[in-house]
Amino acid sequence: MKSLLRVISAVALGSSAFLSTGDRPAAAADLEPVADESGWTFSLTPYVWLAGLTGDVAAFGGPPVGVDATIPDVLSALDIGLMGLAQARYARFTVAGDLFWVKLSDDGPMPRGLFAEKYDLTITNLMLTGVVGYSVVYESNMNLDLVVGARYWSVDNNLDFKGAGTLPPPLSLEGVSLDQKEG
Repeated sequence: MKSLLRVISAVALGSSAFLSTGDRPAAAADLEPVADESGWTFSLTPYVWLAGLTGDVAAFGGPPVGVDATIPDVLSALDIGLMGLAQARYARFTVAGDLFWVKLSDDGPMPRGLFAEKYDLTITNLMLTGVVGYSVVYESNMNLDLVVGARYWSVDNNLDFKGAGTLPPPLSLEGVSLDQKEG
C-alpha cells in the first residue's frame, strides 16, 4: 500500500477537481423546505463527498508521485468535515450558500528513517460559495434559475518532520516544518 502521506497530499491537492465540477453531490439528501408567513422558503441540505484519487501529484515543489487512494484510505485520515447547502427563496428570487470544510491528517515513520524518524501531516480544505438567482421558469413543480455567485477556496498543507534521522545533523530534517497555503 502506498504511503498514506502521499495519499493524504493527493486528496487535498486533487480535491479541487472534484469540487470545481459544479455538480451537486450525488449523496445529498434534501430536507423539506420550510415556509413562513412572509412567503419566504428555507431549505438546508447536508451532504457527504466520498472520493478516492488515482494519478500523479506533487507537493511543496517536489517531483510528481503516483497515488492510488481508495475511499477507505481517505476516511481513515479524516479528522472532521462539514458540508452543506443552505437556500432561501422568495417568489422568483433565491440566495444560497455552500460550505465544504474538511481536515485530514496522518503521521507515521519516515521511509528508511534517513532524514527524520517520523512525519506529521495536516491538510485543511475550505470552500465557501455564495449565489443569488432569479427563476426564469417558475412553475409549481419546477424552477429554472439563472444564478451568479462567488467562491472562496483554500487549501492549507502542513508537513512536520520529527526526530533526528540516521544522517548527520546538517542533513537531518528534524524540526523542519513545510507549510503551503493556497487561497
